[in-house]
Amino acid sequence: MRTSEPAIAKKLSGDERRASIIQAARAIFANKGFKGTTTRELAAAAGVSEALIFKHFANKEELYGAMLHACCNNQDFHRLDQIIALEPSALKLVRLVHAFLAVVLHERDIDGDKTIHCRLMIRSLLEDGEFVRLFLQGVSTGLEQSMLGSLQAAIAAGDAYDGPLPPQLGYWCCHHLVLMLKTYMLPATEVVDYGLPHEKVVQGAVWFSLRGFGIKEEVIHRLYHPNDQELFGK
Repeated sequence: MRTSEPAIAKKLSGDERRASIIQAARAIFANKGFKGTTTRELAAAAGVSEALIFKHFANKEELYGAMLHACCNNQDFHRLDQIIALEPSALKLVRLVHAFLAVVLHERDIDGDKTIHCRLMIRSLLEDGEFVRLFLQGVSTGLEQSMLGSLQAAIAAGDAYDGPLPPQLGYWCCHHLVLMLKTYMLPATEVVDYGLPHEKVVQGAVWFSLRGFGIKEEVIHRLYHPNDQELFGK
């Protein structure tokens, strides 16, 4: 009886190997931080030699920078572009807040990309903050401007109150809320039992954020229908 021959592993191209090293590095940097990570550990995680690491990256700093660039081009956040392109309005703000929270607070995935990304942000805040600083510059600027423009349009249309919370502070309060919620969802054993299904937690955070922005309650009732797939482009 013939035994099946072992599968021959596909040889990666230079670009593919570089991408695989960057992908493997994310989890190590997330767990140990930049200073606590050695190139030996990075090589082991990527399944390559240290010599091969240095063939693609001059040093650990260059690999870390490449990882930053990859994270700042996260395709999940590019899904918001379709909403950002709409005319400013209360409806646009509702859609942006829901989409933003839904992307970040995706269903719990202990070893998933979003969890690793959140760990990277926390590690960065405990060190020099550079990863978070660069990520916010790459991702949040357009989102912030779009939300604030829509809030101003909502105020002009009578759909939102003008104050007392400054709009920019309202944006950052929303941003920090979602990051902290994600942080509390990181451990394998939940830290907080919210007593609600995950989607209800997301919807509650959306309501909380919209009210914080000053959107009137009756307007949220009229515009926010989280199960409307066409509205939120699911």
